[in-house]
Amino acid sequence: MLTVERYARTRFWALYENRQLVCVTVYKKGANAVKERIERGVPIAQAPLSAPSVPDTTAHRRRR
Repeated sequence: MLTVERYARTRFWALYENRQLVCVTVYKKGANAVKERIERGVPIAQAPLSAPSVPDTTAHRRRR
């Protein structure tokens, strides 16, 4: 059974499986997203990203 709870008196959120820690996230929404992916059985590589990736723009900058 997967559960989302506060992580040890902090502002973080933890996902537990049978009282064993699976992951710690900053936001409850993130912990719930991980929980849903595990429950659906979707590998991370196949799961859609919740936010678009940020392109690396460091190569395009000019030196001053």
